Amino acid sequence: MKLQKKYGVDITNQRGRQFVVSDFDDFDYIYAMDSTNFNDIISLSRNINDASKIKLILDELADVDTADVPDHYYGGSQGFENVYRILDSACNIIANKLK
Repeated sequence: MKLQKKYGVDITNQRGRQFVVSDFDDFDYIYAMDSTNFNDIISLSRNINDASKIKLILDELADVDTADVPDHYYGGSQGFENVYRILDSACNIIANKLK
């Protein structure tokens, strides 16, 4: 069963894109999935204010022993499910902070 159907999340119209410098102006919070992307985004920051918006998404979870979101393709048959659960937990924490 596809996760989209299993959890009722329709991602049909979502598209990925590269981060651009103007994203610092458009967003208050910027979450990177891994340290490589974090460092790439930091390198684009124009000042301390820009850099302060950037966090690793798994830093929101106290009980995860890695800073990087695991690669779902190398997680065996449960790879996608495990990554979904981790990111869902992190996103719920973020959403609760923003209430």
